[in-house]
Amino acid sequence: MESWTSGDQPHYVEKLPIGTYTLLEETAPKGYIVANKVTFEVKDTGDVQGAKMEDEQAMGKVILNKTDKDTKKPMKGVEFALCDSKGKVLETLVTDSAGHSESKNYPIATFKNGQYKKAITYILKETKTLDGYQLDETEHKIQFEYVNDRTPVIEYTLDLTNEKAPEKDTPETSENQEGSTPVSHSSDATSVSSSPKTGDNTNIAIFVLALAVSAGCLGTVVTVKRKRK
Repeated sequence: MESWTSGDQPHYVEKLPIGTYTLLEETAPKGYIVANKVTFEVKDTGDVQGAKMEDEQAMGKVILNKTDKDTKKPMKGVEFALCDSKGKVLETLVTDSAGHSESKNYPIATFKNGQYKKAITYILKETKTLDGYQLDETEHKIQFEYVNDRTPVIEYTLDLTNEKAPEKDTPETSENQEGSTPVSHSSDATSVSSSPKTGDNTNIAIFVLALAVSAGCLGTVVTVKRKRK
């Protein structure tokens, strides 16, 4: 019956016959989604009657998939922080058994007087990974590009991978080398302490002394015998 382009002011349709009507939106402004149809009734009241239609803004959602870089196997339990452009954390995402996670819906842009102004920037960063993997410190800047007035949710998908942490070498340390030294010294000390040299010297000294004493006795006996002759 009638078509028009909406503006800042309400649109009036005059002299509509009494009955039921349907208001349809054909296209929506940038950043918005076409509204659902609105059915209204014109009654015989003599008053100005109205119908209200509102457009909703398109929203954005972050979808991420996390896998092992080499095996391509999904990684469960990796955590991410979705932040605004100033670094404020809006949401924490944790991957499931399929290595998959999805955020809530967020505004895609700022608006002024009902008009699309500027795309909003979000930042996604990994905050925790699995044991044995290197943490990916990349900050992913995200902007949702408006598609059309028939796409209510714009999906931004990230396929990310993690690398295994390098294996650490375990060379022999100075402590290990020092640890082996006391064992050798202890063995030597035991050998020295268990050696019977000291005892042998003592026995020899006693034996020699005994011989000397015996020799002295013999000498005395011989002398005495000679004097008697």
